[in-house]
Amino acid sequence: MLRITGYSDKYSAFPGEKVKFYVNSEKNENYDVQIIRLIHGDTNPEGPGYKEEEIGAKCNKTYKGRNQRIHGGSYVVIPHDERLNTKSFTLQAYIFPTTPDKGKQGLLTKWNETDKSGYGLFIDENACLSVMIGDGAGQVTTLSSEKKLMRKVWYLAAASYDAETGKLKLYQEPCVTPTNGGLGMSLLHPADETTSVVEKTGNLKPRANKSPFLMAACTLVDRAGRNIQGGHYKEATAPVELPEQTLTYNGKIDRPRLSRKALSKAEIESLARGYSTCTSELRSEVIGAWDFHANITKNIASTFIVDTTSNHQNGFIINLPCRGMTGYNWTADDIVYHHKPEEYGAIHFHDDDIDDARWEVDFTFDVPNPIKSGVYAARLRINGEDSPETEDFVPFVIKPPKGKTTSKLLFVLPSNSYMAYS
Repeated sequence: MLRITGYSDKYSAFPGEKVKFYVNSEKNENYDVQIIRLIHGDTNPEGPGYKEEEIGAKCNKTYKGRNQRIHGGSYVVIPHDERLNTKSFTLQAYIFPTTPDKGKQGLLTKWNETDKSGYGLFIDENACLSVMIGDGAGQVTTLSSEKKLMRKVWYLAAASYDAETGKLKLYQEPCVTPTNGGLGMSLLHPADETTSVVEKTGNLKPRANKSPFLMAACTLVDRAGRNIQGGHYKEATAPVELPEQTLTYNGKIDRPRLSRKALSKAEIESLARGYSTCTSELRSEVIGAWDFHANITKNIASTFIVDTTSNHQNGFIINLPCRGMTGYNWTADDIVYHHKPEEYGAIHFHDDDIDDARWEVDFTFDVPNPIKSGVYAARLRINGEDSPETEDFVPFVIKPPKGKTTSKLLFVLPSNSYMAYS
């Protein structure tokens, strides 16, 4: 096992710039840092062998190690808002699970998995749709469809709860067309083997919590000490705190909604078709109606998730799932997403997606001016030991000063290809 790993905030730098480094010491062991110029990296005994040149720098010293985790798996985060702590609710979305048998997975959740508080729509351990309500004191109400979800089939998934009557209801309804499915109608006979409408009555109510509303995951820890702002989160003008997520989902989600009352099946279907076409009475009960296609026409790369209601329960995608995916209503009439964005309203989530480890900075290298251009690295060693388990190199390139030629030879590094095929 690698006991130390790291990365930098940039792959190349000019003289006079700074390069930040982020380090994970798996067992919280101290480590030594040495900036080096890589001269020859091939250890083949028939060649000249490995060669490096140590470079003087203020960051060359021993650091206290700390474990920094990678929180993989893509999801949508809607920051905590008290309006999300509703007593009665209806959760609904079109879902297209790709690994329903992998275990428990969060779909739409205002749920804290640590203290079992809140409410949420899940895929359970038996590959069935389920809904959970928790009081945060150890009591949990669970209702399962008891019908296995099929892989690569679109479903209307919904759960409603009436706090006054205690009635909890769950809907699992396949909605396959000749064009929208991965495996499609050939696996959907008889349909009742994967169709379910179940209900139960109880007196357990969801306890309000500070967890964000998540799609394609649920919360393990409300505040993980990480946040997003700026960069490809340009709509985040202030830091948005992230939770530590768990139970990440594999598959697509289209048209998720949250309402503050237990909707009827007809109301669920009406809201699924579109928030704007619902009656004003129904619209007044909706807390959030997120249409993932709302902003993809002009900016498919956007991380911003739009709530089409006046409540502005907007959010962000984390760890870059795939946007502009074919939705439950895809007709195959047009294969260009911005020609018919309403048919490309799905996001495909994966439990191993990652966009940024979001580790904290451990040290910074101030690139001297002048310095010879070339390939450099921060050499990290646990207690100075140079074994495969205790040593890591974080490479970066120092370029010639802007506008100046310092050599007759140009070396081009195809960093885009390295990223694509690493």
